[in-house]
Formats: sequence, C-alpha cells, structure tokens
Amino acid sequence: MKQSIKTHAYNEKRYGRPYIARIANTDGKVIEWGIWLGTPGEEGLLEIDANAGDIIMHGQKDFRGNKGFPEYAILLPDGSFDYMTKAQAIKASRAAQTSTETATV
Repeated sequence: MKQSIKTHAYNEKRYGRPYIARIANTDGKVIEWGIWLGTPGEEGLLEIDANAGDIIMHGQKDFRGNKGFPEYAILLPDGSFDYMTKAQAIKASRAAQTSTETATV
C-alpha cells in the first residue's frame, strides 16, 4: 500500500533532497528506496510502498557536517506511523512479524 509523508520547504544550499526508505528488520539495511516528489527547496511529498509492520526511515542530509538525522517509524495497521529509535523499530517490527506468523499457523 502506498504511503505518503509531506515535507516542508528547506534551504537547498544546506540540506539535500528528502529521502524515504523501507528497511529490513533483520539488519537495518535499506530494502527499497521510495521517491520524493517536489522541487528542491520547496514543499514536497515522500512516497513508498509499505505494509503494516514495515520499518520506514526518512530524513534529509545536512551539508554542514551534521550529516542529518533520519527518523524511524513502524507503519501501524491504521496507516499511521509510530516513531522510535532504529533499534526500537527493528525490535517492534520483529515482534509484529512473529505475532502475524503465529496467527496464520
């Protein structure tokens, strides 16, 4: 199911384009990159295909040496996001996957 997140206007000389990805709950690596729809420096929209229990990472690179701070969230069944640290998101996604597998057996 396609998920969307609005992005705010930003200083394109300081920040890179916004990004979004779905990450694995096994090792935290990117499984799939989403897309950003917009014009550099202006508001836009991040989009990615994801299902309940998937971990979503989104953010922007900061060119002033701060490297940026990605945000991590679990996609909930109602389509909302529950934000947490990367480690918490991986743990919650694993728990959701385990409960789904148990329910289907």
